[in-house]
Amino acid sequence: MTVIIPVAPWHGWLVVSLIMLGCLLGFTPLTFLPAAMVTLPVLIGLFMYEYKYHKKAKARKEAHYDAIFAASETLLSTSKYQLGYHLQMREPAKSDVICFSCQQRISQDAAHCYCCGVKQAVLDVPKASAAEDEATLVGATKNEIATLTKSVTIADLEQALMLEYSGDYQTDYMHKNVLGRDEKGHIFHRAILGKVIDKDQRSNTLQTQQAITTTETTRVYRGGHHVNTYEEKTTEIHRQRNTSLKGEIMLETSDGSPYMFYAGEDLLGSVDVGDWLFYAYSQVDTTRYNSYYREYAYNISKDRCYSTNTVTNFGMLYGYNMMVLLGLVAAGVTWYLDSEDFYPLLNTMLPESLIIKLQNYPDIVQHLDMLPMALYGLICVVSMVLACIYSMRNAAKLRKSVSKLTLMITQFKNNYASVLEQIKKLT
Repeated sequence: MTVIIPVAPWHGWLVVSLIMLGCLLGFTPLTFLPAAMVTLPVLIGLFMYEYKYHKKAKARKEAHYDAIFAASETLLSTSKYQLGYHLQMREPAKSDVICFSCQQRISQDAAHCYCCGVKQAVLDVPKASAAEDEATLVGATKNEIATLTKSVTIADLEQALMLEYSGDYQTDYMHKNVLGRDEKGHIFHRAILGKVIDKDQRSNTLQTQQAITTTETTRVYRGGHHVNTYEEKTTEIHRQRNTSLKGEIMLETSDGSPYMFYAGEDLLGSVDVGDWLFYAYSQVDTTRYNSYYREYAYNISKDRCYSTNTVTNFGMLYGYNMMVLLGLVAAGVTWYLDSEDFYPLLNTMLPESLIIKLQNYPDIVQHLDMLPMALYGLICVVSMVLACIYSMRNAAKLRKSVSKLTLMITQFKNNYASVLEQIKKLT
């Protein structure tokens, strides 16, 4: 670290030398040059003296600043463990247990509770001898176990809580399409109640700059004649910065294995390590599609709910290009062919009795050139009807697939107060 030490300006040698030069010129018969020659050694001597004096003063101040800096570094690097704060309050551990009497968090090795003094360990039951009454021994053992209950660890309580509100399952799914092949695959649903153990976030910053130059022209006239022209240019710079967050969040799950998922900006910006999070998602995996949906996300530690997107919105637009191409072909055929061009086709495809009846409708015969567009319109109507039917069937399958996950989310919402109370007890 570079420290700039303020040093007083060196003016003493100059002031004394000027006074001496003035005295020699005023009170002695010396001229300027001899007086200056006499004053020069004094000036150099005073300058060297002041230089050494200020150099030593600067060294003392630098040593003082270095000592302050070293002391500050030592204070900033001192941890609470070096200060002994860990001796004042015991650090919580995964192996801690809950006292079954006062419900306070204590060490697993504690024989008695620190708060209420109740004994925590289960009494060792001695082996019964042959002379002892078996019924008496069993009764005494039951009484001892009833009075002394073995406590479970915090890790066990956390795992039991996570397991109660976590689950996953998979269902088969077939998405019906009108103008394309059906999509076969499966949908994976999962609900997780876990604790955030790690968060990796990255920020992407995009900065744009736009310069706008404005020119103002002023013309000067005198006596109706143009004299001069002045131009004044003004440049304005507009800067815009867009920042986005991307990253992953890792949760501790009920089986002990971590689960990492890509989170949005809302989760990354508010979730911290140690927060309890209830997260439910659905993932559709078919032949050509792999879609991820956040069904529910709630930060229990911060009491915050996040935006969701359900799997029932899954869908695909297939066959649009084909319908557009058919429309263009139908329009081109209608424009290129006349009504007479369709007579051979109708004579081949329709029976003679129907052709005779068709001649009774001259308006239809005269507009046979519109037959391709009529067929295209019929195809569109049939496709729309089938699309509505298939869409309702697909939506029903998706709702049935996600129904079990919805029940898990509803269970968490109904028992939220109980979950929050248990988490506060565990933290």
